Amino acid sequence: MKNKEKYDLRKLDVTVRSSVDRCGHKIEPKHITIMYNNEIIHYMETPLSLLDVLFSWLEEKTNE
Repeated sequence: MKNKEKYDLRKLDVTVRSSVDRCGHKIEPKHITIMYNNEIIHYMETPLSLLDVLFSWLEEKTNE
């Protein structure tokens, strides 16, 4: 079963956080968190875009 089949996608919450340097420029990597019902179900530090990470995660097979 893939993640997109396991979870109700309307209930997913995704946040992206980046650190900034003293000049206000974003520093890689981004911290991407995917939550479901207020539980963290996936966390990744990456330079990839949010959509790349989210779509890849949705297509992954679950452990269950």
